[in-house]
Amino acid sequence: MKIIKLLSLSFAIATPAIAQIMDTVPPQRDGQVVHANYMQSPYSQWGFHHASRVMPTAMIARAGEFMPFKENIMHSLADVKVDEQRAFAQVFAEHHADGLVVLQGDELVFEQYFNGMSRHDRHMWYSMTKSLVTSAFGILVDQGRVDLQKSPADYIP
Repeated sequence: MKIIKLLSLSFAIATPAIAQIMDTVPPQRDGQVVHANYMQSPYSQWGFHHASRVMPTAMIARAGEFMPFKENIMHSLADVKVDEQRAFAQVFAEHHADGLVVLQGDELVFEQYFNGMSRHDRHMWYSMTKSLVTSAFGILVDQGRVDLQKSPADYIP
């Protein structure tokens, strides 16, 4: 059995629009995204794309080389039905996902972005960091590179 891992970038629960979000200069009062509301829908869709305009942020450069995934895109995944009415990618679009990435082994098999996002845009990760770290840790355990009987101090300098 092949396992397909899913990585989706933020969801914002759909709510009726109050006003156009950040669409004028200066923005309308009820359409303005500020630190107090940037995580709430419908403001979060704009807030997650423009976090550095709402709060102090820092870009932390990665170190070293990275190995890009092999790309074997299965465009047909977008059309797989999840119920009688909706296809896989449609569900993510309807729930205001910003992106959807499907990995199978070391291959990128599906990638789609919504709401003006692209693979090169910065994005808020929040709790997804836990999922990524946990997945990486599980792989290290499976490879025998981490012993669950040892103390974390044996691995962390």
